Amino acid sequence: MDHFLNPRNVGSVDGPTGMAENEDCGDVATISLRVDGEQIVEARFQTTGCSGAIACCSAVTELLTGSALQVASELTAEDVIDYLDGLPTDKRGCAKMAAMAGLKAVRDALGAGD
Repeated sequence: MDHFLNPRNVGSVDGPTGMAENEDCGDVATISLRVDGEQIVEARFQTTGCSGAIACCSAVTELLTGSALQVASELTAEDVIDYLDGLPTDKRGCAKMAAMAGLKAVRDALGAGD
């Protein structure tokens, strides 16, 4: 609930960006990164979505910030769920969407695209 009520890192930065959609409900998330060398120094998100989407995107930005790109390229929906100490079953698609948006941004930073 804290990441929904007090979302971290809302907004965007000029840099590598990834977007993903929750296939279950149509929510959309965008994650953008500021990278210095091989390090993610800032991650921001924008979403049109429910409380789960907001919380998961907020968590992804915290998971990515400070990470090396290679480490960040292994982010999973389970990492997001664990970081949030669990999610209701019907909100797991939000974790998948947020992680995928983050991974797409990391791939963009690595020059691999989608």
